[in-house]
Amino acid sequence: MTSTALGQGARNALICGAVVVVVSFALAAALSLILGRTIAGCWRLSFAWIWAATFVTCTATWLYGRKVAGKVLLDCGAHPTWWLFLATGLLMAVNGISRGAGSSSKVLETVASSVTFLFFATGRLQVRENGIWGYWGLLRWSKVESYDWAIDSTLLIKRKGFFSALGFRGALPVRPKQKQAVDDLLIKFCPAPQAV
Repeated sequence: MTSTALGQGARNALICGAVVVVVSFALAAALSLILGRTIAGCWRLSFAWIWAATFVTCTATWLYGRKVAGKVLLDCGAHPTWWLFLATGLLMAVNGISRGAGSSSKVLETVASSVTFLFFATGRLQVRENGIWGYWGLLRWSKVESYDWAIDSTLLIKRKGFFSALGFRGALPVRPKQKQAVDDLLIKFCPAPQAV
Protein backbone atom coordinates (compact mmCIF):
# COMPACT_ATOMS: atom_id res chain seq x y z
CA MET A 1 0.00 0.00 0.00
CA THR A 2 1.39 3.39 -0.94
CA SER A 3 1.48 6.40 1.37
CA THR A 4 -0.72 8.31 -1.10
CA ALA A 5 -3.34 5.54 -1.07
CA LEU A 6 -3.25 5.38 2.75
CA GLY A 7 -3.65 9.15 3.08
CA GLN A 8 -6.44 9.41 0.53
CA GLY A 9 -8.11 6.33 2.01
CA ALA A 10 -8.13 7.99 5.44
CA ARG A 11 -9.67 11.16 3.96
CA ASN A 12 -12.27 9.08 2.09
CA ALA A 13 -13.12 7.17 5.28
CA LEU A 14 -13.62 10.44 7.17
CA ILE A 15 -15.86 11.80 4.41
CA CYS A 16 -17.94 8.60 4.24
CA GLY A 17 -18.10 8.39 8.03
CA ALA A 18 -19.35 11.98 8.30
CA VAL A 19 -21.99 11.36 5.63
CA VAL A 20 -23.14 8.15 7.40
CA VAL A 21 -23.41 9.99 10.74
CA VAL A 22 -25.43 12.85 9.22
CA VAL A 23 -27.74 10.51 7.29
CA SER A 24 -28.12 8.20 10.32
CA PHE A 25 -29.03 11.14 12.51
CA ALA A 26 -31.55 12.46 9.98
CA LEU A 27 -33.11 9.00 9.58
CA ALA A 28 -33.15 8.47 13.36
CA ALA A 29 -34.89 11.84 13.78
CA ALA A 30 -37.50 10.90 11.17
CA LEU A 31 -38.03 7.48 12.78
CA SER A 32 -38.32 9.19 16.16
CA LEU A 33 -41.19 11.32 14.88
CA ILE A 34 -42.89 8.36 13.20
CA LEU A 35 -42.42 5.81 16.01
CA GLY A 36 -42.70 8.20 18.96
CA ARG A 37 -39.37 7.06 20.41
CA THR A 38 -36.26 9.04 21.25
CA ILE A 39 -33.67 9.76 18.60
CA ALA A 40 -31.15 7.73 20.62
CA GLY A 41 -33.62 4.84 20.66
CA CYS A 42 -33.91 4.97 16.85
CA TRP A 43 -30.18 5.40 16.17
CA ARG A 44 -29.32 1.69 15.91
CA LEU A 45 -32.35 1.01 13.69
CA SER A 46 -31.42 3.86 11.34
CA PHE A 47 -27.82 2.62 11.14
CA ALA A 48 -29.05 -0.94 10.40
CA TRP A 49 -31.25 0.37 7.58
CA ILE A 50 -28.36 2.34 6.10
CA TRP A 51 -26.05 -0.70 6.33
CA ALA A 52 -28.66 -2.92 4.67
CA ALA A 53 -29.30 -0.38 1.90
CA THR A 54 -25.56 0.00 1.35
CA PHE A 55 -25.08 -3.77 1.22
CA VAL A 56 -27.90 -4.23 -1.31
CA THR A 57 -26.67 -1.29 -3.41
CA CYS A 58 -23.06 -2.52 -3.41
CA THR A 59 -24.12 -6.06 -4.31
CA ALA A 60 -26.35 -4.85 -7.17
CA THR A 61 -23.63 -2.47 -8.39
CA TRP A 62 -21.03 -5.27 -8.26
CA LEU A 63 -23.27 -7.65 -10.22
CA TYR A 64 -24.11 -4.99 -12.82
CA GLY A 65 -20.46 -3.95 -13.07
CA ARG A 66 -19.34 -7.54 -13.70
CA LYS A 67 -21.91 -7.78 -16.48
CA VAL A 68 -20.98 -4.57 -18.32
CA ALA A 69 -17.24 -4.23 -17.57
CA GLY A 70 -16.10 -5.85 -20.80
CA LYS A 71 -12.98 -7.91 -21.22
CA VAL A 72 -9.90 -7.46 -19.06
CA LEU A 73 -7.28 -5.37 -20.86
CA LEU A 74 -4.77 -5.36 -17.98
CA ASP A 75 -4.86 -7.13 -14.62
CA CYS A 76 -2.85 -5.23 -12.00
CA GLY A 77 -3.34 -7.81 -9.26
CA ALA A 78 -5.01 -8.14 -5.89
CA HIS A 79 -5.50 -5.40 -3.34
CA PRO A 80 -2.22 -4.66 -1.54
CA THR A 81 -3.78 -5.65 1.79
CA TRP A 82 -5.80 -8.64 0.58
CA TRP A 83 -4.19 -10.79 3.27
CA LEU A 84 -5.46 -8.43 5.98
CA PHE A 85 -9.01 -8.67 4.61
CA LEU A 86 -8.67 -12.47 4.53
CA ALA A 87 -7.36 -12.67 8.11
CA THR A 88 -10.08 -10.33 9.39
CA GLY A 89 -12.79 -12.30 7.61
CA LEU A 90 -11.51 -15.60 8.99
CA LEU A 91 -11.23 -14.20 12.54
CA MET A 92 -14.77 -12.86 12.30
CA ALA A 93 -15.99 -16.25 11.05
CA VAL A 94 -14.34 -17.99 14.01
CA ASN A 95 -15.86 -15.38 16.32
CA GLY A 96 -19.30 -15.91 14.76
CA ILE A 97 -19.05 -19.69 15.17
CA SER A 98 -17.93 -19.35 18.78
CA ARG A 99 -20.87 -17.02 19.47
CA GLY A 100 -23.34 -19.53 18.05
CA ALA A 101 -25.19 -19.70 21.35
CA GLY A 102 -25.49 -15.89 21.53
CA SER A 103 -28.24 -13.73 20.12
CA SER A 104 -29.08 -14.51 16.51
CA SER A 105 -28.80 -10.85 15.46
CA LYS A 106 -25.22 -10.57 16.75
CA VAL A 107 -24.25 -13.85 15.06
CA LEU A 108 -25.87 -12.63 11.81
CA GLU A 109 -23.96 -9.32 12.02
CA THR A 110 -20.69 -11.17 12.59
CA VAL A 111 -21.26 -13.63 9.73
CA ALA A 112 -22.27 -10.81 7.37
CA SER A 113 -19.15 -8.85 8.29
CA SER A 114 -17.00 -11.96 7.85
CA VAL A 115 -18.41 -12.60 4.37
CA THR A 116 -17.84 -8.94 3.46
CA PHE A 117 -14.16 -9.07 4.46
CA LEU A 118 -13.65 -12.40 2.69
CA PHE A 119 -15.21 -10.82 -0.41
CA PHE A 120 -12.82 -7.84 -0.09
CA ALA A 121 -9.88 -10.28 -0.08
CA THR A 122 -10.81 -11.39 -3.63
CA GLY A 123 -10.78 -7.90 -5.21
CA ARG A 124 -8.52 -7.14 -8.17
CA LEU A 125 -7.47 -3.94 -9.89
CA GLN A 126 -8.12 -4.25 -13.60
CA VAL A 127 -8.38 -1.99 -16.60
CA ARG A 128 -11.42 -3.18 -18.54
CA GLU A 129 -12.90 -2.22 -21.88
CA ASN A 130 -15.62 -0.13 -20.25
CA GLY A 131 -13.79 1.27 -17.24
CA ILE A 132 -11.56 0.60 -14.28
CA TRP A 133 -12.43 -2.33 -12.04
CA GLY A 134 -11.22 -0.90 -8.72
CA TYR A 135 -11.08 -4.15 -6.73
CA TRP A 136 -14.82 -4.41 -5.99
CA GLY A 137 -16.62 -2.34 -8.56
CA LEU A 138 -16.55 -0.75 -11.99
CA LEU A 139 -15.88 2.92 -12.55
CA ARG A 140 -17.09 3.52 -16.08
CA TRP A 141 -14.98 5.76 -18.27
CA SER A 142 -17.83 8.28 -18.56
CA LYS A 143 -17.89 8.72 -14.75
CA VAL A 144 -14.24 9.80 -14.54
CA GLU A 145 -13.90 13.58 -14.22
CA SER A 146 -10.09 13.58 -14.20
CA TYR A 147 -7.13 11.47 -13.17
CA ASP A 148 -3.54 11.99 -12.12
CA TRP A 149 -0.53 10.04 -10.94
CA ALA A 150 1.13 10.51 -7.55
CA ILE A 151 4.90 10.20 -7.37
CA ASP A 152 4.57 6.77 -5.68
CA SER A 153 2.74 5.25 -8.68
CA THR A 154 -0.75 5.72 -7.21
CA LEU A 155 -3.50 6.46 -9.71
CA LEU A 156 -5.69 9.25 -8.33
CA ILE A 157 -9.16 9.40 -9.84
CA LYS A 158 -11.70 12.16 -9.40
CA ARG A 159 -15.10 10.85 -10.34
CA LYS A 160 -18.13 12.90 -11.27
CA GLY A 161 -20.77 13.36 -8.59
CA PHE A 162 -21.57 14.37 -5.03
CA PHE A 163 -18.68 12.75 -3.16
CA SER A 164 -16.11 14.28 -5.49
CA ALA A 165 -17.27 17.75 -4.45
CA LEU A 166 -16.49 16.73 -0.84
CA GLY A 167 -12.90 15.76 -1.72
CA PHE A 168 -13.42 12.02 -2.22
CA ARG A 169 -11.00 10.55 -4.75
CA GLY A 170 -10.04 7.07 -5.74
CA ALA A 171 -6.43 6.17 -4.93
CA LEU A 172 -5.33 2.97 -6.67
CA PRO A 173 -1.76 1.78 -6.10
CA VAL A 174 -0.26 0.46 -9.32
CA ARG A 175 2.97 -1.50 -9.49
CA PRO A 176 5.63 0.81 -10.99
CA LYS A 177 6.34 -1.71 -13.77
CA GLN A 178 2.64 -1.53 -14.82
CA LYS A 179 2.22 2.25 -14.55
CA GLN A 180 3.06 2.95 -18.20
CA ALA A 181 0.71 0.22 -19.46
CA VAL A 182 -2.12 1.60 -17.30
CA ASP A 183 -1.39 5.15 -18.47
CA ASP A 184 -1.41 4.05 -22.13
CA LEU A 185 -4.85 2.43 -21.63
CA LEU A 186 -6.17 5.53 -19.85
CA ILE A 187 -5.04 7.71 -22.75
CA LYS A 188 -6.71 5.32 -25.20
CA PHE A 189 -10.03 4.68 -23.42
CA CYS A 190 -10.69 7.39 -20.82
CA PRO A 191 -12.25 10.56 -22.25
CA ALA A 192 -11.50 12.51 -19.05
CA PRO A 193 -8.41 14.70 -19.00
CA GLN A 194 -5.35 14.01 -16.94
CA ALA A 195 -5.25 16.61 -14.13
CA VAL A 196 -2.47 19.16 -14.42
